[in-house]
Amino acid sequence: MKVRNLILIGIIVFSCNIEKNKYELAMNMLKEKKYSQSITFLNELLAEDTANSELYLLRGKVKYEIRDTIGCRTDILKAALLGNKNATEVYNQYFKSIEENSDQYAIRIHEANQLIDREPNMPDGYYNLGNVYFDKRNYEIAIEFYNKAILADKKYSAAYYNRGVCYINIHQEIKGCKDIEVAANMGYELAIQALPECKRVLQHPAVKVEGTKYLKI
Repeated sequence: MKVRNLILIGIIVFSCNIEKNKYELAMNMLKEKKYSQSITFLNELLAEDTANSELYLLRGKVKYEIRDTIGCRTDILKAALLGNKNATEVYNQYFKSIEENSDQYAIRIHEANQLIDREPNMPDGYYNLGNVYFDKRNYEIAIEFYNKAILADKKYSAAYYNRGVCYINIHQEIKGCKDIEVAANMGYELAIQALPECKRVLQHPAVKVEGTKYLKI
């Protein structure tokens, strides 16, 4: 369940002693997508009741809508620490997993860099870094590392394939399909599976293909 839906559950069951006028104004501003005004009213309410977990949960929802991820996380965590069960569910299902993934990314990046330090002319360290950034959906940086892997080993079929999927995910389908075709010609199984659709793209450039459905690295 997405963070927005989980937070909405908390808002639906919201029942506490607050100043109704300001709360209603905050909710009306949220419904009208006037997020700054909604936050202003919620700030005023929280200044009067600093231990109200439901208000922190609601403000976290508004901050999520304006893509203030850090602010959203802070408010959700505050509400969870105050004992709000809905906030705890949001935090555990969304933010906690992000933190755990971030730790894992850091470990993988460190290990890949160690491999590059030991074997700077070998492709594997660069390929592993490319995979990390692919998983983070930072496709442009992933492509840079796959480029380095391919430069170190022109026959690194998995790097061609993964780079191809990156290109497709940034809407450069022709480049991506050409890479997948190279990998297929080298016998890379996943590329062979993706090749029929990629051939359609190469023959008819207007055709779109979704890269992520092929990636299994």
